[in-house]
Amino acid sequence: MSSPRDILDLLGENARYTTEDLAHMTDFTESEVEDVVAEFEEAGVITGYQAVVNWDALETDGERVRATV
Repeated sequence: MSSPRDILDLLGENARYTTEDLAHMTDFTESEVEDVVAEFEEAGVITGYQAVVNWDALETDGERVRATV
């Protein structure tokens, strides 16, 4: 039996999982996954999503590629 914590664990592994992905990996329906994620966001448990960048992999000719998003 899955718990809402399982959704958090999965999002911690890969924040790009879709609600469909999460539903298939847990015992929740897609609608339930959306509700759980929304509740975590509203409660401040999930405060954002971020990209983890390996800057060293982007080095070209000794310069780093930089971008402001």
